[in-house]
Amino acid sequence: MAWFRRRRRADLGTFEPPAPLPPTPLDQVISDGLLLARSAVRMAVKNLLIVAALRDRRDYDHAVLLLGAREEYLLLARHNVSAAQRMESDHRAEEQGDKPRRRFPGGKVVERDEQHRRGPQVLRLLANALATVADDTEALDALIEEARSEAWLEVSQALDRRLAELPSPHDASYLRDRESRIRAFVEVDLSELDIQAAERRVMAEWAENPDAQV
Repeated sequence: MAWFRRRRRADLGTFEPPAPLPPTPLDQVISDGLLLARSAVRMAVKNLLIVAALRDRRDYDHAVLLLGAREEYLLLARHNVSAAQRMESDHRAEEQGDKPRRRFPGGKVVERDEQHRRGPQVLRLLANALATVADDTEALDALIEEARSEAWLEVSQALDRRLAELPSPHDASYLRDRESRIRAFVEVDLSELDIQAAERRVMAEWAENPDAQV
């Protein structure tokens, strides 16, 4: 039937991959990587500060934070070395024919551009730069101070939100429940105080005369 006639497929031509872009200068790549790493380490130190203060009730300890920041940088450096090793292994597998080459739609092989070929080199250079920062106490001190300011701001904002949720004397529910709270205080809290006072009185009398009958 004519109603179900298949439409002719439009001729979109042959796919031509775009020309490769010139590689980004190495110093810019390393600089961008260090900025990203610094942001990640600062966030880790900030979270460590918040957990130590609110959950563990620990005092501020700059030495512990310095050690934590240094370890975060070294951890990122190790991750970059591992990524470089994996990339080098993939390159060797492709060259030896053990791994199929990537292809564009239509079957054209994706040629490795300069950025792809120099990937392991970039990762190793970044790992060395991260390890250098890990040994820079002055840089770590500045990072910790920024994390400390951010942590305090976050904690203070959380406290402000928590206080804003508490009922005020002008809140309708606060006024409505005021009588029941007073009654509970009189019936429970004051009676408990009476019991405690009686216990203290008996113990005082017993201390004066241990042989007396209680």
